[in-house]
Amino acid sequence: MDSTVSTLVPHLIQQLCEQALQWQNDAASDHKDAWKLPVYDLYTLFRLPNTTGCSPIDHIDREAKVLPLACEYATRAISSFAESMSAEIRNRCNQLLPIFRLPNEILAIIFQCIVGDEATRAMPLRQRAPFNVSHVSRRWRNVAIETPRLWAAYDIANAHIADIIIDRSKHVPLDIKLVIYPTRYMGPGDGDPWELCFPTRCADVDAAAPITFDLLRPLLPHVHRWGAVVLDGVDDEHHLEMCLPGDPAPNLQKLHIIKNSHFMDSEAILRIPLFNGSTPLLRDLYLSCLSIPLTSSLYTGLTSLKLEYLIYEEGVMPFLLTIGGGCPLLERLILRQVYWDEHPQPTSGGGNQPISLPRLKEPKLSRLQQRSFYPILSSIVSPDAQLYIQVDAREIESELGGVFPLTGFLSNIPPICWMYFTLLQSQPYRGYHLAFDAGDFARGRSVRIVLTLIPLGSAHQLISYFTQRLPLSLRSLALEVMDPALFVVPGFTQ
Repeated sequence: MDSTVSTLVPHLIQQLCEQALQWQNDAASDHKDAWKLPVYDLYTLFRLPNTTGCSPIDHIDREAKVLPLACEYATRAISSFAESMSAEIRNRCNQLLPIFRLPNEILAIIFQCIVGDEATRAMPLRQRAPFNVSHVSRRWRNVAIETPRLWAAYDIANAHIADIIIDRSKHVPLDIKLVIYPTRYMGPGDGDPWELCFPTRCADVDAAAPITFDLLRPLLPHVHRWGAVVLDGVDDEHHLEMCLPGDPAPNLQKLHIIKNSHFMDSEAILRIPLFNGSTPLLRDLYLSCLSIPLTSSLYTGLTSLKLEYLIYEEGVMPFLLTIGGGCPLLERLILRQVYWDEHPQPTSGGGNQPISLPRLKEPKLSRLQQRSFYPILSSIVSPDAQLYIQVDAREIESELGGVFPLTGFLSNIPPICWMYFTLLQSQPYRGYHLAFDAGDFARGRSVRIVLTLIPLGSAHQLISYFTQRLPLSLRSLALEVMDPALFVVPGFTQ
């Protein structure tokens, strides 16, 4: 039957299409009758030969049974041919479009831009690139499948097809992002010019939530291909250490681990070395509620380091010496509520050993212990950085001079030409935040100090501290939205 259908169906469809086109081009023809079904001569059309020698009645019964089967087969054959021809016609049309002239390499770059769009991560898997683009045309499908970097992203949505992701991404480093309980941030109000956002952990733990280790299990044999790993909202403490294997990770450039835990529940990974001590390309490290000892090789060669809600057994100076010695090219340093185990550092005298970080651009110190600010600021030397400090005013136990030393970092900034004070009232916390910005006219802001939750009883001391130490190079001083309780004239003018 196949040979008969493959010969007759294409010829039949072609004849009908040619006649239909002729009717469409002929303005005088009647289009209403063009597709009118013909009237068949059922007596002379055909009669099946009786090859079995059965009785005429039995032969007619066989004809009646075979006819619907033959018609159904013909219908399916015509439908299948029509679908194939429609796809071929669309393919020929696509070949004439301008986009078809784009080389495969350009198409791959365009697809990569779609895959890298964060907005697509929230879409259903079938609507996300590269799955959606691979269903547009045969050429697009071939380009998508033959471009390994389009399949490098691995998350919760496509974890059930891990074997496909591993196979199609081939040798390309994997971009792993598993968001179990995403960290949310609560700010003091609309617009937040001072980055006054406080992370809040997920309180409602769903028992049916996926286990991070189960999601990572298919990728454990391929640690050598891990390029970026983001584990946000990890809650399974027993499996967390298993998510950091002992095999080398020669392609790992980014490691973010954010535990779904409160500060006092900070966990420590004691197994050393992680990744067999081999992460030569690691540049971006972010740890939240997960302490890794300073002896780990992870603190080597970094350009970005963010630590929050951690407790270290070492002191702040050993920490700084480790970071300064292991990460001389550090550009971004963010420390939020990090505790070091040590005795209070002296606030005057010989000072601390200088730690040179010449490429540091963005140091941010937020809500640290008062005794930790002084050794950090008096030790780090960076000629071209914009310092951001956030201090809880309620935790200041001594004079501000013990918190903000004039040596070390602050001694290396360009001469201050302008100072700007701004007050922000925090409704959720029923307090005030005071921002102090200072810099020069050529480079812009050099220092931003934000004092949060200021007790009104000691507010005047904050203004007077800064104003009593106005630099001689100052050319502009501005105070915006000042509360009378903060702006005390005697404290400002003395």
